[in-house]
Amino acid sequence: MQITLRHWDDDMRRLASRSLRKICELDLLSLGPEIMKDCARLLHSVDTADIHGGLLSLSELACAFKYSGAMQSEDYRRKVRF
Repeated sequence: MQITLRHWDDDMRRLASRSLRKICELDLLSLGPEIMKDCARLLHSVDTADIHGGLLSLSELACAFKYSGAMQSEDYRRKVRF
């Protein structure tokens, strides 16, 4: 998360965000909120690669919550949207 989401190559950032989603889907309600906080911190960077990686990962997590079917997932999706 600290390396690949911030990678200089945008394809690597995309791969990292999709991989992060798959990892979080194993236990989305416990991993998702904590990972969302870490990804949101990337949005405060001055480096555009960091911001892009943060946005990609938040987008993937929002999709994961959307398709999870859990009752709390809509609340978490709203938090992703700020």
